[in-house]
Amino acid sequence: IRILTYNTTIIAQNDEARFEQSNQQFIEAAVYPNPAVHFTTISFSNDDAQSHYVEVFDLLGSKVMSLPPTNRAEIEVDTTQLEGLYFFYLFSSSSKQMLSTGRIVVKR
Repeated sequence: IRILTYNTTIIAQNDEARFEQSNQQFIEAAVYPNPAVHFTTISFSNDDAQSHYVEVFDLLGSKVMSLPPTNRAEIEVDTTQLEGLYFFYLFSSSSKQMLSTGRIVVKR
């Protein structure tokens, strides 16, 4: 697992959500299978067993899914109601900081 540090401000705005982080540490997340059909798994390093949650957005920036917080290092995403290209954001539950982002492709 690689940890990447960026010294910049990241702003993502959607609906009523606005997130700003600076000097943020990012962790690399793996998504498999990708492309997905019925489900996909987001896997990342969680050595401290901290709580994380995932939000999924479509290409227009609309939130299509918000998964409940978990302490696991793998988060399963049900893609049965999705089709196309989506972006996910992995957040720390305690600090609300974005830790990783990536894409999910869903095929039918």
